[in-house]
Amino acid sequence: MSGFEVLSAMRVVPEWSEVPVVVLTATMSDSAEHLQAHAFLQKPFDANAVEAAVKAAIAAEARNSRLP
Repeated sequence: MSGFEVLSAMRVVPEWSEVPVVVLTATMSDSAEHLQAHAFLQKPFDANAVEAAVKAAIAAEARNSRLP
């Protein structure tokens, strides 16, 4: 099972559907955009870019969890 298949499966499970995900991939697929990942980083990636994407995903989740 690929990471994209895992993410697709996650999105149909209510408890997992809103989990923020940062995808690190060797190949960017046109079909990947519909999977609702917070960010897609193509390999080779920079460690600073990964850190920034993870921090942004955490911050977005924190903002969303405060909404009524």
